[in-house]
Amino acid sequence: MLKFIFKNAALYTIANQIPMFANLILLPIISKFLNKEDYYIFGTVLAYGGVISVFSNFGLIPSFQNAFFKERENFKSRYGDLMYFLIRYRILYTAVLATVIYTFFKDDLTPGRLFAVIFLYVTPSMFLDLYKTLGLRYYQFNHRHSEVHKITLLSGIITVISTFTTVYILELHYFGWFISLFIGNVFQGMYFRYKLRTVEQLLPAKDPDRAYIKSCIRFGLPTIPHNYSSYLLNTADRLILDQYKTAGDVQSGDIGLYNVAYGFAGYFDNLNGQINSVVSPIYFDMFARNDNKANHIVRQMTFVWFAIILAMAFLLSIWSKEIFYLLYIQNTDQLQDAYKYSIFLFMAFTYRPMYVAAVDRAIFNERSLGLLKISLAAGILNVVLNIIFIPFYGVQAAIFATFLAYMYQGFSGHFFKDFRKYITLKYYPIVMLLIIFLVSAAAWWIVEFAILSKVLLTATLLLGIVIFYYKFGKSFISNLNHVKHHG
Repeated sequence: MLKFIFKNAALYTIANQIPMFANLILLPIISKFLNKEDYYIFGTVLAYGGVISVFSNFGLIPSFQNAFFKERENFKSRYGDLMYFLIRYRILYTAVLATVIYTFFKDDLTPGRLFAVIFLYVTPSMFLDLYKTLGLRYYQFNHRHSEVHKITLLSGIITVISTFTTVYILELHYFGWFISLFIGNVFQGMYFRYKLRTVEQLLPAKDPDRAYIKSCIRFGLPTIPHNYSSYLLNTADRLILDQYKTAGDVQSGDIGLYNVAYGFAGYFDNLNGQINSVVSPIYFDMFARNDNKANHIVRQMTFVWFAIILAMAFLLSIWSKEIFYLLYIQNTDQLQDAYKYSIFLFMAFTYRPMYVAAVDRAIFNERSLGLLKISLAAGILNVVLNIIFIPFYGVQAAIFATFLAYMYQGFSGHFFKDFRKYITLKYYPIVMLLIIFLVSAAAWWIVEFAILSKVLLTATLLLGIVIFYYKFGKSFISNLNHVKHHG
C-alpha cells in the first residue's frame, strides 16, 4: 500500500508541477507584453472570486465522499440527489460571482471587456466546474488516480500553450490569461462531464430525495467556515504584514523575503497535499470496515507518513541556506536570506498526517460542526497572534504565528472529547508535538553549521534510517504494502 501511496503522490506532484515549471520558463518570454495593470486586473479578479469560492458547492462535497464509502451500493442514487440540488444552486452562485466581479471592476474596464471577462471566468463555474470537482474526487475514491494524473497534466499543458498564444502572439495582455484559464477549465470540465455522465452513468436525479438533501445541507454548512479557514491560515498574515508596512512597523523587503520563503515551503506542502489526496480515500475505506485491524492500519499509515514528512522537513531545513543560495545566486544581498524564514514553515507543514487522522474520522462520522473548533479556531489564532505581535517582532512574529496555528490545527482534534471518542487507538499527540518542537529547534541551530558538518549529519541520519528500517521497520512496512483496499 505504501508503494501505491507514494507512487501516486509522486505522479500527482509531477502532473501539477510540470505546467508550473513551464509557466516559469514562459514568464520571461511574455513579460514584455504585460504591465502592472494586467497583473492587477487578473490577480484581483481571481482574489475576489476566491473569497466566495468556498460557497461554490454549499459544503456538500463531504456528503459525496460519505455516500461513496458508507452507501457504496446506493451511491448512484445519492449522487443523483445531490447533483439535482447543486446544478440548480450553481445558477445562484454564478449570479453572485458575476455580480461581485461587475461591482468591483465596472470602473476599471470598458463595458464590452468587462462582460467578456465575466463570461470567461464565470461560465465554467456554472456549467462545468462541478463535474471537474466531483470527477477528480470520484476517481480518487476509486483509486483510479491515472485518470486524474492524465487530465491534470494535459490541462496544464493546454493552458500554458494557450497563454503563449494569447499573450505573446496575439498580444491580448491580461485578457489572454482569462482566455487560457477558460480553455483549461472547459477542457477539464467537459472531460469529467463525459466521464461521469456517459461512462459512469452518474446522472442527476429526476425525483430527488429531498429529506436526504436537507440532511446533507445540515451536515455540510459547518464545513464552509472549516474550508474558509485556509484563507485565514495562508493569506491573512501577508495582508496584516502589508497593513503594518503602511504604518511603518514592517519593511517591504522583509515581506518580500517572507513571500519567497512561504512560496518555496509551499512546494513541500504541495507534496504533502498530494499524499493526502491518495491517503484520504484509503482512510475512509478503512473506517467503513469498522474493525480493529483497519483502525491499526490507519494509525500505522499515519505514523509512517509523519516520520517520512518530518525527516524531509528536517533535511530541507538544515540545507535551506545552500538551497536558497543556488536558487537566488543572482540576488546575493536579498532573496538568499529568505532561508531563515523557511525553516519553521517547513516544520509547520508537518502538521498534516495527525490532522488528517483526526479530521477524516470526524467527517466520516459527520461531526462537521466540531471541525470549526479545529480549522476555524486555527485561522483565528493565526490572525490574532499576527495582529498582536507583528508590531513588536515584525516578520518573525508572522513566522511563529503560522507555525503555532498549524500545530494547533494538526493536533487539537486529538484532545477534543467529541473527536477522541471516535479515535479508538492512541496516537500520542503530545509526544508527536514535542518531537516537532525539538526537531524545529535543532534545524534552526544546525542550518548555520559548516557544509562538511551538515554532510556528516545528513549521512548519519540517512544511515540511521536505513538501519532502523532493516532492524525494525521492514516487516512493518511490508505488511502495510500488502494491505488491500477497495477500488
